[in-house]
Amino acid sequence: MKLFRSVALGLSFLLAVAPASAQWQTPNHSVPIGLGAGVTGFGSAAPGASGGVLTSNGPAADPSFQALPPPNPIVCGFGLVCGAGGKVTLYGQFWLGDFGAACNNSTDDSTAFNNAIAAAGAIGGAVKIPLTTCLIASNISVPTSVGIIKIEGLNKFQSQLNFTNNAGFSFTTNIGMIELRDFTVGCTTAASCITLGSATTGPTESTVERLHFIGGGSELELANTGAIRVHDNDFFNCTNQCIHITAPANVDGGDSWIDHNFMLNSGVFAGTGIGILQGSGGGWKITNNKINQFSVDYFLSAQLASHASSAYQIQDNSLEGCGTACILLQNAGGNGSLLNVVISGNEMGGGSGSFGIELNADPGGWVASLNISGNVIDGVNANGGIFLDGADKFNISGNTITDNGTCGTGITITGNSSRGMVVGNTIVSCTTQVTNVGSVVTAVNNGP
Repeated sequence: MKLFRSVALGLSFLLAVAPASAQWQTPNHSVPIGLGAGVTGFGSAAPGASGGVLTSNGPAADPSFQALPPPNPIVCGFGLVCGAGGKVTLYGQFWLGDFGAACNNSTDDSTAFNNAIAAAGAIGGAVKIPLTTCLIASNISVPTSVGIIKIEGLNKFQSQLNFTNNAGFSFTTNIGMIELRDFTVGCTTAASCITLGSATTGPTESTVERLHFIGGGSELELANTGAIRVHDNDFFNCTNQCIHITAPANVDGGDSWIDHNFMLNSGVFAGTGIGILQGSGGGWKITNNKINQFSVDYFLSAQLASHASSAYQIQDNSLEGCGTACILLQNAGGNGSLLNVVISGNEMGGGSGSFGIELNADPGGWVASLNISGNVIDGVNANGGIFLDGADKFNISGNTITDNGTCGTGITITGNSSRGMVVGNTIVSCTTQVTNVGSVVTAVNNGP
């Protein structure tokens, strides 16, 4: 019986791709598998053809071999879908070529992309990008009726979407979920390549993983999003921001994790933008990123909107070649707040006139519970290592601040800061090690 079951399963797969008019047999004898009265085996009308489906014409001799009526679409076992002309695909996968995309980097494939999104979105399936470049000349907006969808290529270097005419991709379904994986995306310097969320709506869960961004004004816009993971992506040539995080005033912008990304703005990948610009509230874990050679501005800049509050973990990043500050925390709205901020284990190097970490408050006291520890800050005639203006309840300890030239001040604590400790930092080649005019702030054992 086990042998018969194996034969039945194997033949059921073969027959799933045979034409409706065809039957199958082995040479000179038939193979009965219990298809019902009057059917003892398979004849051979057109062996080797494809496209049909096995059906039953009577009660099965053994119910375990009973053939079932085909569903729509025809699913021929193991998640496979059998189509016209013998084409077999995995259920839930919608290839752009099946919707008329040429993917030759010259024909506009916008219509095919929209049609594939509609089909995949209807069941929460995946739009598949082939190993070539698909040119997209019009904006692609996933319909807000689509709650779950995935867009993915086969690898992040060969599966490519080339947006022209200032076009880009957006997903704004409220309480929706989207996955983006394994493809290259490029757009013009006046466009946002990929936008998730809007000023009024935003997905609750999103994943952006193993994408290869080349060019664009803002390469990834996260607007009013919920829980999102941005992981293992490449960001090159960003003009404004590689990652831009926004939300309206008084709105929590989400709780998200940005990790293991590579951002490069130099050489053939030269751009002028900020690595990560965060302008909303929410909780943000920014870890293990490599950000190199931004010619101006900042690697990570938090400029909070009005009444926004946010918590940060900025840990174990490598930030090299900062123009103004490697990490800037700035209250742009005037009345936002940062709560529970950890900046630790980062390696950073700046140029002339820069800071390693700059907390610039307006008004004072807008950061509560701040820990800056274990960072290595190396500059060339930089303004200084750490500049703190407007923190309450803080600890700055165990940092190493050096300069290949002569920095101004290793650590500066202004009068807007209060209730803190500056302890055990190594500060070398700075004119002044610590300047402290804060209220109830202790600075000891910093040196040598």
